[in-house]
Amino acid sequence: KERKEAAVAAKTKAKAARQYHPEVKVEGRRGTSKQILENRGLVRHRKKKAGNARVANREKYTKLVKRRKGAVQEMREGASDGATYEGEATGVRTHLRKSLKLS
Repeated sequence: KERKEAAVAAKTKAKAARQYHPEVKVEGRRGTSKQILENRGLVRHRKKKAGNARVANREKYTKLVKRRKGAVQEMREGASDGATYEGEATGVRTHLRKSLKLS
């Protein structure tokens, strides 16, 4: 009989230990429970840009701008007064001819 009472007392003590204790305060963020972690399951690793359309489109734009630089030469601004000529910045190609000879 005493053994049974001791078992019941131990059971109630264990039950009290499992219950929520509001007086215990934890600083910072609350930890994830086991149930939440198990529910997540196996999740594949994703890139930082995935799921952020704004960043993905910005990266796409910079990539296209770089590609365009190879095809189109950037506009060169002339002198502010509009009269002085500073010569060709890239140099004159002597072997290139962009006109037709009329004979």
